[in-house]
Amino acid sequence: MKVIILAAGMGSRLKPLTNHIPKTMITVGNQTLIENIIQGLVDIQLSEIAIITGYQHEVLETFLKRRFPTVRLQFIYNDQYSVKDNIYSFSLAEEFVGNEEMLCICSDIYCKPKLLLRAVQAPFDILMVDDTKEIPSRAMKVRVNREGYITKISKELSVEESKGEIVGISKISATNTAFIFERIATYLDMGIVNVWWPYAINDVLDQIKLRPWSTDGVGWVNVNTFDDLKEAMNIATD
Repeated sequence: MKVIILAAGMGSRLKPLTNHIPKTMITVGNQTLIENIIQGLVDIQLSEIAIITGYQHEVLETFLKRRFPTVRLQFIYNDQYSVKDNIYSFSLAEEFVGNEEMLCICSDIYCKPKLLLRAVQAPFDILMVDDTKEIPSRAMKVRVNREGYITKISKELSVEESKGEIVGISKISATNTAFIFERIATYLDMGIVNVWWPYAINDVLDQIKLRPWSTDGVGWVNVNTFDDLKEAMNIATD
């Protein structure tokens, strides 16, 4: 299994903490966000990891090479991080993933390590979804049919029709990964570059089978604001 960590963003809402470091290098407890993710992956024997960098990429590379000298980390630089969203970052990992199963993680996630293990152990292709807590109205949500497959991914879904909020962890089989990269290439060819990569998945849900995979109550948060950072610290000390 290949692992992609999307880490190109600028973290503007967390300035001044991100004036000189990428958001994923913010410390929670005794680890940075990115250390928490990579150590969690190493602990479950996942070591083929590509990090899609952008903002302050040299700082991040230097830090991780020093912190994880024995882990086979590959760095892929997105030189258009300031003008294109993570659909472009994701597209840069196509050659790295090749014809293999993929785990994709957003680097601003703070979670208990067992959430990564839970994702890897899913017996089918999944988008990790939190269906255990109140869904924010503007969150990226999923709708699910009677057979348990995702039929829509959108922020515009109402809370009432949603199964849960997307966490930012996905496990995709080799066949479907290739299909998704192909669809993303179509988006980029049309100049659609300022969206998240799950939007491309939404377009092909009639052709691939994805299930929501519950967090099962395991603590997590996407750290975008100072309130999120406080929540991450609470999870770290829980």
